[in-house]
Amino acid sequence: MLGNILQGLGFFITGLYLPSYAVSIGLSHTKGSLMLSLFNATSTLGQMGLGFLSDRIDVTHVILISCVGSALSVFLFWGFSVSLPLLVIFSLVYGFFAGGFTSTYTKSAESIATRHPTSLGFLLGFMAMGRGIGSVACGPLSAALIGDGAQMSGKFAWDGPYANLVIFISILLFGAPR
Repeated sequence: MLGNILQGLGFFITGLYLPSYAVSIGLSHTKGSLMLSLFNATSTLGQMGLGFLSDRIDVTHVILISCVGSALSVFLFWGFSVSLPLLVIFSLVYGFFAGGFTSTYTKSAESIATRHPTSLGFLLGFMAMGRGIGSVACGPLSAALIGDGAQMSGKFAWDGPYANLVIFISILLFGAPR
């Protein structure tokens, strides 16, 4: 459950700040919104892809793939993103891996419910609750991490107010499968 909450925190923080980050590196508001649209579109593909994988391999491996893929995309693509092409790659890759995480819920709950078949619905609700906790907590937490302003002061996301977010999200997502 803790891993689920951590993954939710990282997922929702990124969605909150992706458009404003795009604007802070000089892209238009429209391109900032486009990054969020790409992120959401590939989340759907990630749901299908990781759901397909979880039907074929152990769900713990799929969770690991999702979390490591998400963390690396934040760490590498968002961390070094200063132009549209790299931000597009980040939006696509992160959307796929982070957005697909919830497709592991069914197999995770199913593996636990083999011992208690009537608990499947409760387990799915419990997982959704954990993700909800992450989504609610991400607002005040991310505001504290970004500080007073969101204007870029350096060359990469690492150099400005987004540095704390990039590092925090990467650590969260690397730690989520444990």
